[in-house]
Amino acid sequence: TDWKQIRPLGISCAATICTGDERPTFWFHGKYGNEPLEGAMTVEEVSELVEYLQTMETLGYRIVTWNGLGFDFDVLAEESNMTSQCKELAINHIDMMFHLFCVKGFPLGLNTSAHGLGLSGKTEGMHGDLAPIMWAKSVEDRNKVLEYVGQDAITTLQVCETALQRNSLPWISKTGRQNFFFIPDGWITVQEAVKLP
Repeated sequence: TDWKQIRPLGISCAATICTGDERPTFWFHGKYGNEPLEGAMTVEEVSELVEYLQTMETLGYRIVTWNGLGFDFDVLAEESNMTSQCKELAINHIDMMFHLFCVKGFPLGLNTSAHGLGLSGKTEGMHGDLAPIMWAKSVEDRNKVLEYVGQDAITTLQVCETALQRNSLPWISKTGRQNFFFIPDGWITVQEAVKLP
């Protein structure tokens, strides 16, 4: 129930996608071979992902996540041994869930946000804690995990862009009530969100 108590976790795989890309880019152990290899990404492989994010930021892209501050960058820092670089990336990126949390006082799931916007959302029947179990099984299972992680990246980008177009993020609460998070000035970075009242 508390992933921080069993760290280091290792990273099975990751996915990134840019506006305009037809499909995500995948990051995993054995990325340059014919198929994903069993086991966690090496320090070098994780470092390559961090360096890619730094390069994209330098090129003017804005990194956007859903709970990247609370999870992704924390794990990336530990697994890459690039703590200062990951802290810099984390503080300068847009974590949509953190932005919402700083305004509303509670978190929201990516899938709930996607469905509120009329998007298909995450892969049905799959969730993050299944990923390492499936990754250890077979190449076929590893490919299913990559599909799931890729869909998460796509969903994150879709939520970001669709909410920007609408200037708001609507969702239905567990009690069936319609809610809205208004973003008339767009999404803001973690550094800007921590300064909110």
